[in-house]
This record gives sequence, C-alpha cells and structure tokens, in this order.
Amino acid sequence: MKIGTIGYSSTSGLGIMLKFFRKHLAIDSQLVISWTAKKTNLQDLECKYVMTAKEKPSMDALEKFMKFEPDVVLIIEYPFCWDYLKRLKEKGIKIVYIPMLDSIGLNVLEKYKDFVDLWLCITKWSYELIKVKGWKCCYLPYPVDTDYFKFKKKRKGINFLHNAGYCGIVSRKGTDLVLKAFWELRNHGCNTSLIVNSQLPLGRLNFTEGVDIRVRDVEELYDLYKEGDIYLAPSRKEGLGLPIYEAMSCGFPVITTNAPPMNEVISDERLLVKTKNNEPDLDDLISKMVFVVNTYLGNISRQNRKIIEEKFSWNVLKSKYLKVFQEVVDGGEF
Repeated sequence: MKIGTIGYSSTSGLGIMLKFFRKHLAIDSQLVISWTAKKTNLQDLECKYVMTAKEKPSMDALEKFMKFEPDVVLIIEYPFCWDYLKRLKEKGIKIVYIPMLDSIGLNVLEKYKDFVDLWLCITKWSYELIKVKGWKCCYLPYPVDTDYFKFKKKRKGINFLHNAGYCGIVSRKGTDLVLKAFWELRNHGCNTSLIVNSQLPLGRLNFTEGVDIRVRDVEELYDLYKEGDIYLAPSRKEGLGLPIYEAMSCGFPVITTNAPPMNEVISDERLLVKTKNNEPDLDDLISKMVFVVNTYLGNISRQNRKIIEEKFSWNVLKSKYLKVFQEVVDGGEF
C-alpha cells in the first residue's frame, strides 16, 4: 500500500501534524501546498514531492503527484484546492480526510462529501458531528510521538507557559485571557512568571508588562516545552488543541477550557476552566492558576504522561491507522 499526502510542510499546526504522519506511516509521496503567510519547510520531507501555491493551486502539480501512483491520499483540513478531490476520485485514488472543524465548517465540507472515501476524525467531537451527517467516518485519536516529546516530571509550579502560535482566528487561543489572568495574579502578590511563545507579534494586546514574550519559530518543537511548569491553553475554539497533547506528553499539568475538543484528553476538573457565555471564564481561569501554584504537581504530571502513553501515542495507534488505510484501499466498511 502506497500512502500519499496533500498538505502543508510548515510550522503551523497542520504542517506539524503531517510531519509526524510522514515519520510514522512511511508516506510515499507528498504534494506540498506552500503558504505564503507561514514558512514552508522542505528539510524534513523524506519522500517524493512536488510544489504548488495555495493562492493559485495548480492542477498540473496534482497530475505530477498522481504519477507517483499512491493508493490512498491523506488530507488534513484540505488546503483550499478543492478541485483536487474530484480529480483524485476520477483516477481511482482513495481519499482519507481528517477534518479540523475550527476553521472549515460542515457547510463547506458538505460540497465535497461525495469525493471522500473516509472522514477520519481525531476527536470525538468531530466524529459525532460528521456521524450525524451520515458520512462514512471513524474515530481514531491523534497520535503523539512520545519519544520526541520527552517526559520531565513537574513538581512545583510557579512558571506558566503559553503558546499563542500564529495567534489564531479571533483570538481563539485565549492569549488575551492568559495575559489578563497573569496580571491579576501578579497584582495580588502571587510570585509567578509567564512565558508566551508566538510565531507572530502579539499586536496591541494589553497586560504584557513583565511577560517573557518570545516571537519566534522554534526549529525543534520540543524546545517549546523545556521551560515552564504549567501549560495554559484556555482556548475559545480548537480543531484539536495540538499543544495540549504535546505538553501533557512532556509532563506539564495543562489548564484548558471545559469544552470540546479540549476536554477530551483532560478529565481532571481541577484543571478545566468553566465557560460563561460560550467563553472561558476569566475568574475561573485565575482560580485554576492559583490552585496549581499551591499544589504539588508530581502526581498530575506523571498521570498526564501516562494518559498520552496509553491512549494517544504512536506506539499504541500506528497499527490502527495502517489498518484503517488498508481497509479504505480494499473498500472495506467501517
């Protein structure tokens, strides 16, 4: 079975996800979609590939890609080249699509449902939404490379870490809430620190005084998690919440929003921020931060690593993914 992919090779979440799929599934070929807003990295591509541009997707590039004769193509949140789906279908190439419903809604995907052989849902939230539609789908958790995201036990927490990424759509990462909550803690005499990593300047956000803001693209993702004791992810909206999985693998207690899909991987209510008017509640976020500052973190740290190792690691899930791809190629049922 020859597996191909179409997608990004960038430092965005989608690019990172495909990077690890390439590593663990021995991808045969990839059609790389360049994204002018986000740097394209071709250094880690260990397969045949061709290039096209997001703004003007080239059908010629797809034709060249199909000459590698993949049996099945994996797509994660299809990068705006919708005409490719029809052409792949015409050539008899199977399509496995991982939907990320934070930015592309079901109303958009509806137009292309007849071209997709399997909607592979990496969250229960997306699975339930697509299952209701009657589309052929299955649920498999997102797999984490636990050898890469190494464990370091956390004990006492005074240093918070937050990754704003590319700052997200409509502040969906909750970076503004993180800054405000940290300011409130410091204003009330709590001796803590905060590191915010961002791949773009944070703009005109308030409450940045005293915050260690690092605007950078890290070459190695693991470097993000070498500092800090507690990871903050009070997201308003996520397709997956990739850093939550990575931070847990590295042993971080993670404070995140008590809403799907963020609360699928974390069940400890002491770390789940309540919502108010469909927003993470600032006062409850502050309360959760105070809790972890005054709590021994060793048990939470080890438990988080155990959850990732047992339920969300490539060691556990690789064979299941390969089985699903083979069943798609063979025309099996799900």
